Amino acid sequence: MEIFDIGNKNLLELDSTRFLKVRDHLNISHTPDHGWRAFVACLDNEYKLTHEEVLRIGNAHSPSEALFIKLGSLGMTIDEFISYATRVEDAVLMNIFNVQIDPDFVDHPMSEVVCVEGSLLTLSVEVSGFPAPQCRWCKDEKWIPGASSRHLELYDLQQQDAGTYRCAVIQGTDISKLKFSNPSIVIIKPAPDIEVKQQPVNTPVTLGGNALLTCEVWGPRDMEFQWFRGATQLVDSPNIRGCNTTELSLFNIDKSMLGCYHCRISSGKQYVETKGAAVQISELLMYSARDYKATDKVVLLIGCADYRGDSMLKAPNNDVHTLANIFKSLNFKVVSLLDLTRKEIIAAVYEFRKLIGQGVYCVFYFCGHGFEVSGQLYLVPCDAPQGYSNIHCVSSDKIKNILLAKEPQLFCMILDVCRKPRDIFPAVLDAREPARRPNTIVIYGTSYGLKAYEGKTHGILVNHLKNFLSLPIAVETVFAKFRDAISRETKLIKGEKKQFPNVDTNLSDVGRSFADPIEYKGFTEEYNYRQQVWEEAHKIPSTKTIDVQCPGFTVQVRLDFEQEFSNKLNIYITVVDPGLAKVCTAWILGVPNSVREKAKINVAQKDEDSYCFRSYVALPNIHRLKSNLTIRVQVSCKNPDYVTEFLVDLGLPLISVLHLSEDQPDFARSRQPQEDDESILDETLSNKTQSLLL
Repeated sequence: MEIFDIGNKNLLELDSTRFLKVRDHLNISHTPDHGWRAFVACLDNEYKLTHEEVLRIGNAHSPSEALFIKLGSLGMTIDEFISYATRVEDAVLMNIFNVQIDPDFVDHPMSEVVCVEGSLLTLSVEVSGFPAPQCRWCKDEKWIPGASSRHLELYDLQQQDAGTYRCAVIQGTDISKLKFSNPSIVIIKPAPDIEVKQQPVNTPVTLGGNALLTCEVWGPRDMEFQWFRGATQLVDSPNIRGCNTTELSLFNIDKSMLGCYHCRISSGKQYVETKGAAVQISELLMYSARDYKATDKVVLLIGCADYRGDSMLKAPNNDVHTLANIFKSLNFKVVSLLDLTRKEIIAAVYEFRKLIGQGVYCVFYFCGHGFEVSGQLYLVPCDAPQGYSNIHCVSSDKIKNILLAKEPQLFCMILDVCRKPRDIFPAVLDAREPARRPNTIVIYGTSYGLKAYEGKTHGILVNHLKNFLSLPIAVETVFAKFRDAISRETKLIKGEKKQFPNVDTNLSDVGRSFADPIEYKGFTEEYNYRQQVWEEAHKIPSTKTIDVQCPGFTVQVRLDFEQEFSNKLNIYITVVDPGLAKVCTAWILGVPNSVREKAKINVAQKDEDSYCFRSYVALPNIHRLKSNLTIRVQVSCKNPDYVTEFLVDLGLPLISVLHLSEDQPDFARSRQPQEDDESILDETLSNKTQSLLL
């Protein structure tokens, strides 16, 4: 590191020109991650300040000037000040003092990449240095024209593309500081019979968020799948799932999980690999073209598959799961619900609208059966009887009206249902209302009079939309790319099963993106309130370790909990220590009647050579709990033989705390958004939240 040569002077001897620039910059400190607060946080040793000293500095007329005086009195030199500025990576301060850090590689490209003809090659590097260095790629010691970014992508690979690739970094024109990455040897193999039809896509993420990588492959039935991060073969863990499937899910992402992912698909001796997909924190996530921001982002996802009066569907569960992961990676507050009755859909919408307010981006998604009559689209709930009519269903227009009454900054409604008309209905009143603001976009999975179809795992809509939804591009562009992808499916355009997606939009801020950052300055109280409400409805029990007393010994079992959807809880039970028993198993035998329907007990893990036996119960109807979730556990020991049972009270987990099965105001009632109506709802929410906190 080189810095401007100003000697080892005391900080208080800094010249006035630089002092004024530093002072004005550090005084801007809205959060602990900016300005003087961020600088104070990195101080150590003899310069580390006490809490009382930091408070005094913060209360000063000019905090940065007070900080200067304090650090100067402690003997800090200008060189030391610059070192701390570099440590905190404050680019403004580094420019003021002409700091220069030689370029270097943080991450090198993969040492060996095997590709097939016709595929795409992605090589990436991470570099450090200040000012930001320039990158340039070469192949076999020859520069590649136009390859001047951290990422190198080569399309439609052929045999002549095989070779050794390197990336070079340089600052300015000083050729003496040119530095090369480690080599990446690229091998091109002929394309086998296995064909990748859909590649995983680069996914921008936030730390702590989630991501979903998918691929679609055509080939023999005995294909096997294996995902890699770089050259590391992945195995399923709490944060990584689906390593041997077409969908790889990443949860609670940290820096170690960033990188380039690809999937290897094999059949016998043949194999192909997908292109690499970068999972990284994208600078594009921070600012859109016009620096758009949201005060919050919320999404309600509802999927209905288990119908009583209509055909069962395969895709809604997977579709909701896929979209939930994508929206989580975009920093949305996600509410994901499966198989709701009409009453529960209405209740969910009323509860969800409490998360909406000024500046909020709001998304509503429904997947299931549907129909259209008198210009209105109806969503069919799971409890609709055979021969159902509109009175058994929910009007999408009324849902839209309810949510738009809270005046979100952006409202997106995605409806993946059939739109074929039905003939015999009671009188239908027009529920459409005049637009209040140019903030709405509605996406229909198909056009009027047509059906919406599903594939083996996903609906046609989500199967294509998931490739674009996480991209940091304008909302309207997302759905334009989605429709373009659908248009390339010949069987959907010209075949018997036609499906033409339709978009209705009046967005005026056409640059807004689902990836826009959240900035709640000026709305902190509202944001914290929404966060509290959302968190109260998504609490899961903490891990419980229980000592079970048996005659002459103790068995230890552990209960773990996992949220799969907002209304689906998985409870795992594991024998941790069998005590004196040679064999010991534990099962969850009983759950409340209100959630027993569709509950499933599964063996998750069994070690044939030891006592370890793990099972779990999946509770998909957790929202129907009428009282605390109390489970009955049985522990069975062999040699010595002993069987015992006990109860565990788990409270009201996840969305069950909202009691969606209770009666709510019906959409059929006339509900104009009056001030009195809003105040009553806010008072009700306040009372309910207070009761949750007691």
